[in-house]
Amino acid sequence: MSTKKPLEQIIEDETALMFLEMAGEFNQYTENTRTKLNHLIKMVFRQYRFGGDANYDLVRRLDRVIQGWETTEELIEFIKNRQDKQD
Repeated sequence: MSTKKPLEQIIEDETALMFLEMAGEFNQYTENTRTKLNHLIKMVFRQYRFGGDANYDLVRRLDRVIQGWETTEELIEFIKNRQDKQD
């Protein structure tokens, strides 16, 4: 039967401290990478017109692709369906 240690004893656990440090470094890396990606995204998409209520769904779908929640194939299908409705 294992007993739980008080949280203060974490300072004696080298493995836990190493993982905390690694997690902090990883979070810094991902934040820096996200910032760089945001700049690249702005550079690429600057040539496209955004704005107005009509583009809200499109911007939302782009964001979903950027977040990894949708695929580019789903985005293409969404845009084609939208164009078909406008014709």
